[in-house]
Formats: sequence, structure tokens, C-alpha cells
Amino acid sequence: MDLEKVYHDFNGNPCSITEMVKNEPDWAANRIQAGENAAMPQSNASRF
Repeated sequence: MDLEKVYHDFNGNPCSITEMVKNEPDWAANRIQAGENAAMPQSNASRF
């Protein structure tokens, strides 16, 4: 995992990925679900 990469929150402030997960849990959940959907067919995604 790349903890050095700089992300930006919804206000444009620089932050780490761990800060994004802590401060923007809806964003994190959305990104996880998007990755799950990309990794498996939609018919199987709802099982997990």
C-alpha cells in the first residue's frame, strides 16, 4: 500500500489515504464497492 501518495479531500486539502478513510467514510466505501464490482461480475457482487 502506498501511504506516501497525497490525496485531496472534498475541500481540496492534501491528506493521506488513511485520513481519507477516517474523514470521508462514504468515499472509502464507494471506492471499495467500485473495486469489488470491477473485480467480479455484477451477478456475484451482491453475494459478498
